[in-house]
Amino acid sequence: MTQAAAKHKGTVVITGARIVTMASKDGGIIDDGAIVIEGDRITAVGPLASISVPAGAVTVDAAGKTIVPGFVDAHAHGSHGDDELVPQRNWSEIVNLAMGTTTSHNPSSRASEIFPSSEMQRAGLILAPRIFSTGEVIYGAKAAGVYAEINGYEDALAHVRRLKAQGARSVKNYNQPRREQRQMVVKAAQAEGMEVVPEGGSLYTMDLTLIQDGNSTVEHNIPLHTFYQDLVQLWGQTKVDYTPTLVVTYGGPAGDPYWRAHTNVWEHPILSRHAPPRGTRRPEQAPRDRARGRLCRR
Repeated sequence: MTQAAAKHKGTVVITGARIVTMASKDGGIIDDGAIVIEGDRITAVGPLASISVPAGAVTVDAAGKTIVPGFVDAHAHGSHGDDELVPQRNWSEIVNLAMGTTTSHNPSSRASEIFPSSEMQRAGLILAPRIFSTGEVIYGAKAAGVYAEINGYEDALAHVRRLKAQGARSVKNYNQPRREQRQMVVKAAQAEGMEVVPEGGSLYTMDLTLIQDGNSTVEHNIPLHTFYQDLVQLWGQTKVDYTPTLVVTYGGPAGDPYWRAHTNVWEHPILSRHAPPRGTRRPEQAPRDRARGRLCRR
């Protein structure tokens, strides 16, 4: 089945805002700027005085506001459906969009729910950021329903091709116990033109092999308080990116419980507007002097 992607028609001009273009090291900030959007493309950005407003354009007065590029959440988990049903209105997706996230990448999700969600977003059937995902992880632990057995390169290639056919542009290489198994997944993904986004959990030595073996990223933080020069120099010679994440960390309290402990997150004006009225009202607190783990040694 072919479905046309939803595209805005007409011209919109946003005027009067402070625009952070990121065009230079100082942020490329334009005060009293204007943005011209024709159809689904930005066609002009600049000072308001230098922008010609097309005839018939809808004008949005954004004086007193600041406009920044949309955020990309490179490691975004969340509920996209339940029992293979995709909700018409997903408050989690709406909150992310309202907070400025225009693109999300979920490196572990149920393929039968997240890929339909991605297609529905593109078709304009649900309100959400653009959605990309690995689908299910290529999982090395023998858990029912998700175990991906790899005894050779052909096994790895079959798992990668299965996920690609479902809609994945990346695969998550997760908990395969032997290094050669993880290397086979990398080779298979590269052969299929796909990114590989593994994580080593809290295992420092596994993280090092992920860096050395040509993965696209390392997901979650390396479990160290201090990075010494041997690690910095090794990593600096590769093209492996780093997605440390903030809400999940190794070696200290994670960001999510920290903010629930020290702020009333449920009172945030955007969150409280779009999310159900719930939250941690009796949070536990970790002492501040225990917030940083001392896990490295010279």
